Formats: sequence, structure tokens, C-alpha cells
Amino acid sequence: MIRECVVKKSARLSDNTPWIYSNEIVEISSKVNLEKASYLRFDAADGSKSGIATYNKHSLIAMRVLSWNIAEEINTEWFHQRLLSAMEKREFFYPGGCYRWVYGEADGLPGLVIDRYDQLAVVEVNSAGMEKMIDLWKSACLAIKEIKCWIIKRDSQSRNLEKLEVIEEPLVWGDITFAKATHGVENSVKFWIDPIEGQKTGWFYDQRENRKVIQRMVKPGMHVCDLYTHTGAFGLYAAQMGATSVLAVDRSAHALEIAAKNAELNGLTNISFKQSEVFNFLEKTDEVYDLLVVDPPAFIKGKKTYDAGIMGYKKLLTLSCQHVKRNGILCFTSCSYGLTMDDIHEVLKKAFVKSRRNGYIVARLGLGHDHPILPQCPEMDYLKGVIVQFLD
Repeated sequence: MIRECVVKKSARLSDNTPWIYSNEIVEISSKVNLEKASYLRFDAADGSKSGIATYNKHSLIAMRVLSWNIAEEINTEWFHQRLLSAMEKREFFYPGGCYRWVYGEADGLPGLVIDRYDQLAVVEVNSAGMEKMIDLWKSACLAIKEIKCWIIKRDSQSRNLEKLEVIEEPLVWGDITFAKATHGVENSVKFWIDPIEGQKTGWFYDQRENRKVIQRMVKPGMHVCDLYTHTGAFGLYAAQMGATSVLAVDRSAHALEIAAKNAELNGLTNISFKQSEVFNFLEKTDEVYDLLVVDPPAFIKGKKTYDAGIMGYKKLLTLSCQHVKRNGILCFTSCSYGLTMDDIHEVLKKAFVKSRRNGYIVARLGLGHDHPILPQCPEMDYLKGVIVQFLD
């Protein structure tokens, strides 16, 4: 077997961290055709560790580990077994076929994200290695009998980090009618998705457990507002639990169109929808709510946007605090990995002072069980949130 790649010994490597950075590569054999090779078999310089990893010379994370067994064969059957294993793990927590099926490194498939909606699967391809091996894992996907249609999306801006082309038009494998006529079920809520035009894969499974927490807090007679509702998720839960009224706000007309269809699908008439920029809505409305859900997009996308992002969150939470009733509930979540729980506490303190409100945290929120986190990769733990009850 050719010694294709030698990497430095490091604490990360010893801990089985599945990322090898470009400055940790000692040498790559001249016998390797890097233009054709989908992956490299590597050894640590001291012989303490070996494995197989995809390689991308354009990325800071140059190698993404597929296996710690250097003798393993990476072929269609290998991918098929990884997919089946991931499905089995998700079905343990969420039986019924609706969940985040593959979460990249956690499932040994770095650069792949797959959400399952019964007989439809929507895939995001975010690494050069997986792009290069698409024919291998395509065959593995098509061998999964439970799935009738696969939508392959390559439109994420994160592909820029891999120097990959951002492609708006998705690939479709199988019967596209399943993409146009499939709805999912999360807990007790049914939902339509748009896997072609919708954001990400069409639904945000990462908030599943957080929606259950909110669901338990909603009582008949409550007035609820769901900001950045996307396709209605939190709002649908509140309406289903008997809230007197739910207002769902989003700037996207397309997302709200799907949200309205979701309300109809669930037989809900106590939810209404408003197209608006959230900051504009909060600045102009005089309404106050028993429960206000605030689930914005990421304001912090890296170190360079940290300060501006913190300012944005402070403004958003200050405005939000002004629209919650006495003893009411505020649910705030953020998908910015760069926003820590300590940051959230600090932002809340300042929002309380500026809005002249006072409250305490009654729950902390995070990813659902279908988003497992490798302890070696804390970056995977991107979703954080709190539920606040006001004291005045």
C-alpha cells in the first residue's frame, strides 16, 4: 500500500478530531494523482494514527476523515452502510421517517447533510471531497428502498470556503412528484416543504426539541407572536395548542405562502401571517404578547462580523422585550456558532436595562437528538437559545 500522505502528530489527531488542517500536512506522495484522487490514506509522522480522508488543497481544513481504518475500502457499499447506520440511529429517537438523517462528521460523512421527509430526501453537498465522490454515494442513495426521490442541493454559500461553485439548480434523482407532493410530520405538526426553492432543505429540524418546550408552555387564551417564522414552525405549534391568536411574521412571501398552506394542512384557523422585516414590525407595532418567539438568521457568521452581530442581537432583544406582557414569555434562539451562551446572557442583561424590563431564564435550548455533536468538534453545536419569563 502506497504511503499517500504523512501528517503531523497533534493533540487533535490523538483525540480523533476528523479535521486535518493544511499546515498539518507534512507531505503527499508524488505517486498520488491529486486531480483524480477522491481521498488519501494518511499516517501520522510518528506512526501513532492512520486513516482515510478526503483532500482539498483550497480549504483551510484540507483533509476530512472518512475512516480511522486505513485498510478500509471506500466504495458504494461503504456509503450504503453509513446511510443505513445513520437512519437506524435517527429512527431510535424519532421513528416515522422525518428527521436530520445525516449530520456530516457525526455520521462519518463529512460535507454531507441529509434531511428526510418520509419518501423524500434532500441533500446538501458542502465539501469538495463529497462533490468528487458523488457517483459513489449516488449509487448508495438509490439503493435505499425507503426513498423515492432525492433532491441534491449545491447552493450553500459555505461552498465558497471549499472553492466550490455555488449551483442554484438542484439535481433530482428518482420520481420528482414526491418532491412536489410530500409533507413531513414533526411531533404532532404536519408541514409541507419546498425542497427546490425553499431555504436549506425546506424545514429546520434543528428546532424540534425547542418547539416541544414551547408547545408545553402555550395555554388556551394566549396571544402569541412568532418572529422570523419561515414556514410557520413555532407558530403552528402554538396555534395547535389552542392559543387564541398567533401572528407569524417573516420577510419572505414565499415562506409565508408555505406557512399558510401548513396552517390549512393542520386545520388551524387561529394563526395569521404578516410579511415584514422584523425590526420594522417591532418598531411600528404597539401590540404586546403572552409569548414572543424570536428565531433570527445568523447575525454572526465569523470573527469579522462578531461586533456588528452582537449589536444586532442587542437591538433585536431590546425591541422584543417591549412587546411581551407582564409575566409573559420570550423565546430567543440563535444559529450563530460565534454567539456563546455567555454572550446571550450579556445581551439579555443589556436588553433588560434598556427596555426597563426584568426577567429570568427558565430554560436553555439547543439542537435536537438528530443533530449529534462530536465532542472533538464543538463547532457542530451551533444552535443555542433561552426561554425568559418576565417578572414585571
